[in-house]
Amino acid sequence: IKFEDGTVLHLYGAGAPGGEAKLVVVSYDTGTKAMVSRLLGGLLTLVSPPKNPPPRKTIEALNTTTSTEGTEVKVSSSPAGDTVALKYGRVTVTPKTGAAVTLSPGQQVQVDAGKEPGQVQLYKLSADEKLFDPMLDPDKHY
Repeated sequence: IKFEDGTVLHLYGAGAPGGEAKLVVVSYDTGTKAMVSRLLGGLLTLVSPPKNPPPRKTIEALNTTTSTEGTEVKVSSSPAGDTVALKYGRVTVTPKTGAAVTLSPGQQVQVDAGKEPGQVQLYKLSADEKLFDPMLDPDKHY
């Protein structure tokens, strides 16, 4: 999905062939370019070009809410937990229970259902590498 401000969302079903992915765009403000989306399962990548001021994008997943500003981020969600990985920009991940975590570029966090975030881990990516590309792992079904 490509929005008028240049933001691009990619949605992938995870798991077996034909795995489900569900996304609802709850709101999109054409003036401020702020957006709220709800990821009900699967994997979402969001690339929001840097702007001044950066438009807020919010991804409500099953176990977390991720707030972004000028970002390339990956959010994976399932009933068991959510994973959020950040390439650039700034995100704050707020679990349904527990305190919020702010990620720096190159970090990711795992939030298991009903728990506070696990330890923030470094997510190694080169500057020209995409955050998620299904062609990188042809044995998986996206």
